[in-house]
Amino acid sequence: MTTEQILEKLHKICSSFPQIKFSDRDGKLDRTSNACFAYSCVKDAQVFVSFRLSTKDFLRALFAFGLFSFKWNIDEGIWMTVLIKDNANWTKLHRWIARSYQVVSNKPAIENNFSELLVNG
Repeated sequence: MTTEQILEKLHKICSSFPQIKFSDRDGKLDRTSNACFAYSCVKDAQVFVSFRLSTKDFLRALFAFGLFSFKWNIDEGIWMTVLIKDNANWTKLHRWIARSYQVVSNKPAIENNFSELLVNG
């Protein structure tokens, strides 16, 4: 997949949630927006996505994605950054972005966005 195709697919996933703040940060892994639950970053022709998780979810996400990059803030939770490769598991990524949406919004993800994953955490 090209960088543009990856970004298009990522934006499609993220736009399925209401009130999304999803933006390209021009190669900066600066996770500082309280209103944001996910954003993309293109650096050296590679696509990264960052999303915010609770501490419990972060530990589970480490097993799902491995450790790449994270930033911890006691008030905001943990921002996790993942490199999206050609062979990305889009279903798994969609689930974690849905979980991030729930953490930030305190609302369950929309129906059809893996709500069964989010009911009991």
